[in-house]
Amino acid sequence: MTSSLTGVQGARIRRFWNSIRLAYERYKDSCRPRTSRINLNCAQWALFAHKWRQGIFIYRRAAVERGKYFSPETIYLRTLEELVRTEDVNEGWDEATMKVISEAWKAQTPWEDTPMEWNHSRLSSLSLSNGSAKDLITMPSPEAYKAAIRLLGLKPEEIAMVAAHEYDLEAPNLTAG
Repeated sequence: MTSSLTGVQGARIRRFWNSIRLAYERYKDSCRPRTSRINLNCAQWALFAHKWRQGIFIYRRAAVERGKYFSPETIYLRTLEELVRTEDVNEGWDEATMKVISEAWKAQTPWEDTPMEWNHSRLSSLSLSNGSAKDLITMPSPEAYKAAIRLLGLKPEEIAMVAAHEYDLEAPNLTAG
């Protein structure tokens, strides 16, 4: 595995990798014996995380196109299992190790520029996420956007959407009609 991860994409991957590292630190007593058997250096871990993240988006999009919903926990674990098989790095991996790594995203911290000023404004905000359904309304299902509009009691033209990913903007277009 080789890589030249730079710019915004590189920063995202390094942040994702850092989340994995933080999860390791959090579970170090139970993980260290297992992860030491996984023979990847830091650069290889970063590339591995990048490929895993790509796989997550592909899996999620395919599920949405089939009208299916899977929890993030399920998607992360299934794509990790597949990547371990396809990258031929299965030495040292076991079910418990994959579970710990697939939950690394839970250790992420918010971006430094997250505007806390929203709490002090006259504007309302509603979060839609492809994260856990236990936490928020799930997207990119068009029904999630319709429900958000209904719950806000506003017309679509009265709502501004801010998205982290270009594909997040696709589902609202499906709500017309």
